[in-house]
Amino acid sequence: MRRRWRSLWGAGMAVLLGAALTAGPAGAVQVKTQFDPTGSGSWSITGITSWDWEDTGTLVIENNLAYSTTGDTTLDDFFSNAGVGDIAQFYIHGQARLKGFTGGTDASGKTLYTEGASSADYEVTTTFDALETAILDFDLFGRPRLNFVGISGTFQYYLDSTFDSVVETGAGFRDGDPAANPFLWGTIDAVSGDFLADTADSSNTGGNSNLTLTITGYNSSVIETDPASSGVWLVGTTFNTNIDITANIGTTNYLGNGLSSGTSVAVGDSPYSFNVGTFDTTLGTLRGQNGELILRADASSTFSAVPEPGTMILLGSGLVGLAGVSRRRRKSA
Repeated sequence: MRRRWRSLWGAGMAVLLGAALTAGPAGAVQVKTQFDPTGSGSWSITGITSWDWEDTGTLVIENNLAYSTTGDTTLDDFFSNAGVGDIAQFYIHGQARLKGFTGGTDASGKTLYTEGASSADYEVTTTFDALETAILDFDLFGRPRLNFVGISGTFQYYLDSTFDSVVETGAGFRDGDPAANPFLWGTIDAVSGDFLADTADSSNTGGNSNLTLTITGYNSSVIETDPASSGVWLVGTTFNTNIDITANIGTTNYLGNGLSSGTSVAVGDSPYSFNVGTFDTTLGTLRGQNGELILRADASSTFSAVPEPGTMILLGSGLVGLAGVSRRRRKSA
């Protein structure tokens, strides 16, 4: 009986091992992508290893809290009353415009609209909206710090042949050509990082956020995996984004040149528009009419591989084989 069990176990392991070898090495593997700025499926930008967004991106943290362990309903009150270990949940919204591709060979002959460009052939923008959870602690200097521990939300990428995005107002970030509107979208599933608020020195206010996004759909005429990453499909692929958050926006840089306190400036496309009412000279931040924190953000993004459907089927077959071995063993016993 033992010999038969060992034989069946070996057969099952062989199937499973074969599936594992087909799936490749364990762990995340970077995926190269190819991109078509025309949306016709002619891949003129290939071998892309990462997407680099302009440092003029905007991140909005709503002042009104969705939940807090202190019972506070605004972020300002939470910072004033919370202690170490207290939890806050708040809504965030972000938008950015693509600066360029890293590692990609561009044979399109087309120009990408970026900051300072007077003309271009196309632009790529991204937006996201999420509910984020953070735990409060304090650094060695007694400054309040939010440690990001949870998030759920959605993101989308847009390709537009009309370069109408305006960083100063946030207009034009949520639109694209009808055939590619959006061309990539998915969910935000995990976060790490922190945000430090220094009430004495605005230059020390800021932080870093690492988002894990999962692609749930895309336009295959605009974006696909590079041939060098064959055997990988985009749906289900993890899209990792690192965001540097700088609260010290200032009144004379990209967000409202020469902006004075009390000036009303719409930030973000509807329904996520926030009229700037106050420049906070203490934290060095712009505040919305309801106290929203409007911050500067600089991001870069990379893909990570997941097994293609055929590989998953093979892996499943191996597991089914082992399950059958186990059932036969119990019957024999």
